Amino acid sequence: MKKKKRIIIDSVKFVGIPFIVYIILDYVNIPTYLGIKMNNISYDLLSTFIDISVLILLYIVSYRIIDKRQIDKDENAKQTANILIKASYDKCLRYLSIIDNQQLLEQYVIPKIDFDEAQLDSPVAKNFQDNPFEEYASILSLAENGAVEKTDLLTYLEIEDLYKGYIFNRITFFDIDKNARTNDQMELRAIIARNREDLRNKLDEEIQRLDRIIGGDK
Repeated sequence: MKKKKRIIIDSVKFVGIPFIVYIILDYVNIPTYLGIKMNNISYDLLSTFIDISVLILLYIVSYRIIDKRQIDKDENAKQTANILIKASYDKCLRYLSIIDNQQLLEQYVIPKIDFDEAQLDSPVAKNFQDNPFEEYASILSLAENGAVEKTDLLTYLEIEDLYKGYIFNRITFFDIDKNARTNDQMELRAIIARNREDLRNKLDEEIQRLDRIIGGDK
């Protein structure tokens, strides 16, 4: 509807109004009053004007259609990026619900990790860290094409860094909550708790924001 309205407005502006002005000038014969003889060129001028008007009209219609398609394409790319980013954040929350459950952590996660090797080499730890961000390459590609705002990309990367760092510390120091004795251990426990709170706050804030955008509420 908006596209048709814009085409009509442009057609009236660039074709209709000049045509009406020409008809009025020709009908009233104003050029004659100015000493200009139009009887020999009036019809030729009208024919030329009509030809030009048709070309202008075709250009306006074509331009608006192409412009509308590009706008729709850009909007679809932005929505796709928002959906992928939100899906990553939702996954983070699902994995956090497991990793922050002490019983589940000690019973099902920790026994599958070999602490004699580098934790990053553990398939279980890597899955917890990397799975929420498996669409990273797609999101980065959309960002390179302008479908992701700079601030949104920076926030995405910040949350990825916070999440992976927290998962690493939560697994490495899985028993810090109940076994902290020294000042250093209690300080580390406090740092991990702050990181958890910061991460969850950012995730909740971004998920709510993206829900509004995806739902059409800017």
